[in-house]
Amino acid sequence: MSNEFEINARIQEYRKRFKYDFPYYAVKCLYVRPKELGGLIPFRLNTAQIYVHNKLETLLKERGLIRVNILKGRQQGMSTYIEARFFWKVSFNFGVRAFILTHLADATRNLFEMTKRYYDNSPEFFKPHTKYNSGTILDFDKLDSGFRVGTAGNKNVGISGTIQYFHGSEIAFWENAWQHESGILECIPNSEGTEIVRESTANGTSNYFYEQWQIASEDKNSDYVNIFVPWFWQNEYRSKVSQYFVRTPEENDLIARYSHIGLNSNEQLQWRREKLSKYGLDGEWRFKQTYPNSPDEAFKTSSTNSIIKPEFVLKARKRKVTGYGKIIVGVDPARGGDSTAIIFRQGNKAFDLQYYDFDSIEPIIKICKKILESDSPKIDQMNIDVGGLGAGVYDALKGMGYSNRIAQVNFGKNAFNKEKYVNQRAEMWYSAAEWITYKNVEIPDSDLLHGDLIVQQSFPDKLQRRGLVAKEKLRAELRRSPDGGDALALTFHKSKKTINYKRDFQVIRNDDNWIETL
Repeated sequence: MSNEFEINARIQEYRKRFKYDFPYYAVKCLYVRPKELGGLIPFRLNTAQIYVHNKLETLLKERGLIRVNILKGRQQGMSTYIEARFFWKVSFNFGVRAFILTHLADATRNLFEMTKRYYDNSPEFFKPHTKYNSGTILDFDKLDSGFRVGTAGNKNVGISGTIQYFHGSEIAFWENAWQHESGILECIPNSEGTEIVRESTANGTSNYFYEQWQIASEDKNSDYVNIFVPWFWQNEYRSKVSQYFVRTPEENDLIARYSHIGLNSNEQLQWRREKLSKYGLDGEWRFKQTYPNSPDEAFKTSSTNSIIKPEFVLKARKRKVTGYGKIIVGVDPARGGDSTAIIFRQGNKAFDLQYYDFDSIEPIIKICKKILESDSPKIDQMNIDVGGLGAGVYDALKGMGYSNRIAQVNFGKNAFNKEKYVNQRAEMWYSAAEWITYKNVEIPDSDLLHGDLIVQQSFPDKLQRRGLVAKEKLRAELRRSPDGGDALALTFHKSKKTINYKRDFQVIRNDDNWIETL
């Protein structure tokens, strides 16, 4: 009897400490899969996780609640930590619920499996009784608490009732981020003890996460605090160095700038070299986005390989100019995952940007016909991308008698200046880039167009002719297709009779003034 009493007393002592000491609870009760070895190991927080944990606990003491944005490198264990933290919370508290929202269905399954692993391998004395234990729900009926997951690809995802703990995973890649802001996040009261953790790797500057990061950075009254986690805190991000290793000037600069916060060894630099080599031609900007040294680097370098810099786009959005000359309309028809984009341009003024999501060409034909028939404004020419869906649009308008005011443009055809450009799409995009960069122009004040313009990256061919990263690759890697940018580029389509080769520019990647005229 006394032995049973002693066991119960020890359990209660453990329970008291577990409730208020997460790192201790994690290493005693939670198990994770290691990156390299098989099986399961106790969850010991790494440097990045300890840093974030201390930040969150400090905020909880100072503010009574947690509202944070976490910008981090790839595979630094943020989701592992946050899921463990929320599992800890719902296991030791009555009447609370946690909800996890990820960017992909596979990620949703992985994170829920992680949470189930925490539960399945917890000591029986500290494992809450479950009522529901499915692929997306883990409910502890005796505590009236629970854990749920969802995927951001679903605009209507959410749960009824109140949520106390919310984790938004890889928010920069969410398809419906703005809808979720007014949906799920409204289920979280602004009350003591609640926690909202939004974390992501960077994905450029045209998404919800970047917007929220900037708001928290610039607004002293923001509820949110930004937390940055650099890649070099990971012990595993190191490689063996040969006796012939010599630092480059760039690497010496990196050590000088970041040694005080942890980038201080040749082994880290060697690991970085190997990653750059693996990434290939786009290695530098891809590494900086995926494994950033600083927030500024993470967000800005995703477009340093872009042919149009964000600052020029921003200036053009804020200008007001009068358009002169012919009115040209660019039409980039699409269906499925992309949007049909239409834009007007008269000299130095681009205007009336339109995006449509159609499943057939008939609505696109009707809109183009209406534009051609209108006298306000009376357009001079409509340039239509005829790759894929656009061929049907062009043929239909031609059959209606508009052949003298429409032009078919095949992005993949040879450029007029074949020695300098890979194809017509590259030639038109570079013309649009020069127009935005060097001229006093106005474009629609649109976040969508802004993102479409800066996302397009250069990709020289083997002959070092100027080319572009394919739309399919942009869509796959950055989850964005530059439809509005393509429409604007179409307004720069020229015939062999009118094209002017005298003025051109090149990309210079190692200088702030990266576009120069030749």
